[in-house]
Amino acid sequence: MTLRRRAFISGLSCLGAAPALSGVAATAITVRVGSVPVESYMQPYYGNTAHIFQNAGIDLEITGLANSGAIVSALLGGSLDVGIGSPTGIGQARLRGVPLKIFAPGGMYSVDAPPSSLLMVAKTSPITKAGDLVGKTIATDLLKSGPQIGTILWLEKNGVDASSVRWLELPFVSMQAALERGQIDAATIIEPALSPAKTTCRELCDFNAAIAPHYFISAWFATESWLNANLELAHTLARAVVSTSVWTAQHPVESVAVLEQYSKLSHDTLIHMPHTPYGTKLDPAMIEAPIQAAFKTGMTTGTVPAAELIASGFSA
Repeated sequence: MTLRRRAFISGLSCLGAAPALSGVAATAITVRVGSVPVESYMQPYYGNTAHIFQNAGIDLEITGLANSGAIVSALLGGSLDVGIGSPTGIGQARLRGVPLKIFAPGGMYSVDAPPSSLLMVAKTSPITKAGDLVGKTIATDLLKSGPQIGTILWLEKNGVDASSVRWLELPFVSMQAALERGQIDAATIIEPALSPAKTTCRELCDFNAAIAPHYFISAWFATESWLNANLELAHTLARAVVSTSVWTAQHPVESVAVLEQYSKLSHDTLIHMPHTPYGTKLDPAMIEAPIQAAFKTGMTTGTVPAAELIASGFSA
């Protein structure tokens, strides 16, 4: 057994060593969270496995759903208390009158880190530049979300009319096969689906860089009514989320162990792929960037200032 593999396995045995947060409740309070099994949404899984939420007195029940749109629907339907979603999607819902507020940071994009999401094409594809996508079909997991917005900005920066391409919603895990079969021409693929896709697909662009050098890919949100009724609990949850972000950065081996368990990807794939960093504070500028990008690309009819979208008392 290699030293790296032994370190990985030993990580599984010490995941419960995360320090307890102050103000732990005698009886755990159940919070139902909706997430997506991609790395930028993985904080609930990391925090639960490291006992960070439990140490904060929270019994975090995780429901995996297809995308942030499905999470919003489940939250409004009453089957979830909180969710993780893209700032653009949360902002769009707010513009439609849905009373959602962001209260904790999620996964981040930074030009300083290796990209964990890319616009990909099949290795056999003749497409090599933005202009080659005219008249072609691009798959994304959710229309009007960050990957589509970034790709449109990239197309426009390269002189391509965004209306000249077609879009198709497709789960990340289905994109590689669809590219191989020629059912789509390009796809916005995110880890952990990205690394396996590189065996038969190649990078066309880093679409995130077209939005901003640094911004939030995901954030924790809830309805205003839930936050108002559970303000102390929400602050406790937000602190546990930040502790999870710190723990994940400080425990790369253990984090990979968790990701292997829930993504079902091989250990070798996970230790070689880039990983999403997570925020430790709610910087309004990092919420504002994707919202403004959504408006610029015509995905929304207006903008919601980040100061309005972030719940009072939770901003950095």
